[in-house]
Amino acid sequence: MMGRTKRNLRNAVLASVGLGLLLMAGPALAAAPTKAAPSGWGKLVAKDGKVIWLNKDEVIIGSAATAGARLQHSTVSPRHARMTHAEGVVHVSDLNSRLGTLVAGTALRKGKKMQIFQASTLSFGAVDMRFEWGDRGKLIKPLRKASKADKRKAAKRKEALKRKEAAKRKAAAKTAQKGKKPKAAK
Repeated sequence: MMGRTKRNLRNAVLASVGLGLLLMAGPALAAAPTKAAPSGWGKLVAKDGKVIWLNKDEVIIGSAATAGARLQHSTVSPRHARMTHAEGVVHVSDLNSRLGTLVAGTALRKGKKMQIFQASTLSFGAVDMRFEWGDRGKLIKPLRKASKADKRKAAKRKEALKRKEAAKRKAAAKTAQKGKKPKAAK
């Protein structure tokens, strides 16, 4: 058994106690529908298409009624995992669950967090969910609002660009009147 990954070991244990059918059922077992607004910094998508939106900066995933993302399945612990979001960075950590948490097939160490960089498959017990990024506007907050000075500078640059374009058009019109070919704009 030394060559098996933690996932294979978990699947073997589940099959040996008669829960192998649960792994095959997938879609019917995945996520309880939630009434969250259809937006957030991320979402968990079940195999059957059910979506759990992640709206808060810290979401507990588990089978408990108090979990922010509730997965009603016998292999999901009441407080299975935690997902956190801060300034566009997403972490997932296992909360000492019975069957562990996997990110793209890699087992998380209990108490350690892993950063998620892209859409990934997350396994909570025998339930596989797909993490996807949500509303990008909620991911990274602007560092600061544009000041009046910044707005003035932007307006000056825009005005200078307009003057430069007008000068190019005027030069092209002048050369056209003389019968010469205008120079190609750079």
